[in-house]
Amino acid sequence: MTTIDNIPKYNKFSKETTELFTQMSEYLDTSLIFYGSILRHDYVKNKSDIDIAVFADNEYSMITKLSHFLRTHKKNFKKVLWKLNDKMVYGYKIKCNKFMSINCEIAIYNTMFKPLLLEEYNSPQDWSILVRILIVIIKFFHYTIPLLSSYTYSYYKRVVMNIMNGNKKSEFLIVNNKS
Repeated sequence: MTTIDNIPKYNKFSKETTELFTQMSEYLDTSLIFYGSILRHDYVKNKSDIDIAVFADNEYSMITKLSHFLRTHKKNFKKVLWKLNDKMVYGYKIKCNKFMSINCEIAIYNTMFKPLLLEEYNSPQDWSILVRILIVIIKFFHYTIPLLSSYTYSYYKRVVMNIMNGNKKSEFLIVNNKS
């Protein structure tokens, strides 16, 4: 489990960001679990988003708390379905850059999915050197010399992370809320 206290030194947050995430964690009364590129060397400062997972026995209560903290409406949370190694995981996500000065995405999942997701979040440590290099190259062509659109970037990143990294079966779907 990676909380704010053990973000790698090469990706340390600013004092203001640390304070904001600490306040959020205290307000929500739960740990913020960081995953994704913030834990790896391929994080691109001020470009990559910071991925955060929150686990709760009652996701709807957590959505209410987080919507109050972000000062936004619950309709801004998108339902997500994730088929991960033939198991269905569901939860909710919100992109926070619209509501605060930090580019982050927060996922809220039921506690019953925590063991499966923590195992998945920790799996990049097992990536081959080829997968690591390809991810850095894809990010370079997306963020530094923007030759890849967001769609193309996401597609190739998913291909490298899923197919080239042990042929994991992983499909992710965001369900649009009815207004």
